[in-house]
Amino acid sequence: MIGSASWVEYAQIGLLIIGECFWFFPKKSGGGPPLKLPLWHPNWWDGILYLVLGAVVVTTGLPGGFLLPCIVFFLLREIDSSKYKAPLTSRTLSLTAITQTSLRSFILYWPLLFLVYWVWAKFLPDAKPQGNVQALREGDWVMRCKLVFLAVIVAPLTEEVFFRGILYRTLKSLLDAGPAILVTSLAFALAHLNLLAFGPLFALSVFLIISYERSGHLAVPILYHACFNLLMVIFIIFGNSGT
Repeated sequence: MIGSASWVEYAQIGLLIIGECFWFFPKKSGGGPPLKLPLWHPNWWDGILYLVLGAVVVTTGLPGGFLLPCIVFFLLREIDSSKYKAPLTSRTLSLTAITQTSLRSFILYWPLLFLVYWVWAKFLPDAKPQGNVQALREGDWVMRCKLVFLAVIVAPLTEEVFFRGILYRTLKSLLDAGPAILVTSLAFALAHLNLLAFGPLFALSVFLIISYERSGHLAVPILYHACFNLLMVIFIIFGNSGT
């Protein structure tokens, strides 16, 4: 058990060092505007509807995560496609490009995310982790496999389509990019109903939105989110870290 915890600590240090080094690597200049996602033409009722649907999912604990608001969105888009002419994915990227971009974003922002978690935890020493964290640490392998599937597959798909693909794009069209990032990230962090995880998840949402805007492809934040959750699962099961 000590060896496992030590391995986790070495992995965390290694990721921090690699992530910090990424900030000094020369960056490719893609040109064009930094915000690549085109605007939609929704109204305020659309934005309120998606926020309410998200709150319903959180408060009722509906199975399938945020699949319900995603279904509602696609139905409304079929009914009135003029509001959502721009697709969720505005650029064509190869699988290799998606993977490289996702992993690079994940590693690049990891030091900042780790710093946010460390500072947040210092201010909230008595805050308890999410219930799933305890289940991953103490549950049997059947429970763990179920939670891993939900965390690595279901959550990244449904949450990214809803929070980044639908809610952020809608709010960005109604407000502006800055306020849309703020509201979306607040909603994403609040949706997890945990004080200890709030700060890190707010920061994670900001980084996911940045990766979505810069890549123009929704698969990038989905894979980024999956990598983050997978790493957290590994750290939780084999060590004593995680949100």
